[in-house]
Amino acid sequence: MDIYSKFYKNENKKYPTMKDILRITNENKYHEKDAVRFKYVIQKVKRPCIEIILNDKTIDYIYHCTLANNHAICLYGDWIFDPALPYTYKRTLLNFRKASEARDGEETSTLLKLCYKYVVPHIKDTQNVTLVQK
Repeated sequence: MDIYSKFYKNENKKYPTMKDILRITNENKYHEKDAVRFKYVIQKVKRPCIEIILNDKTIDYIYHCTLANNHAICLYGDWIFDPALPYTYKRTLLNFRKASEARDGEETSTLLKLCYKYVVPHIKDTQNVTLVQK
């Protein structure tokens, strides 16, 4: 996400948007000229547990989750990216419940339907990763 951070240092935006994340992951936007580009390795999370996913703030992963209300969100670092909002949420259980439109008394474990983990390959691992060429 260094690319993303560099972009935001140059822009006067307070919060990143889902559109920016999609531009980075799908279109390789905001890369410097001749920068090494890569594709994410996507893994389906079997039996996703929201407590584990919320606490896994490793910057090597982007979680793409489909919720019980058929709404999709992304989790990265300390943030929850919700395409229905123009700004991000801090990555907490309360904000996750807001994004999933959970009712009072509704069990948190039932809110997460599917989850995919986008793994960022490290530079040393790029021999096994297909690089995107200009």
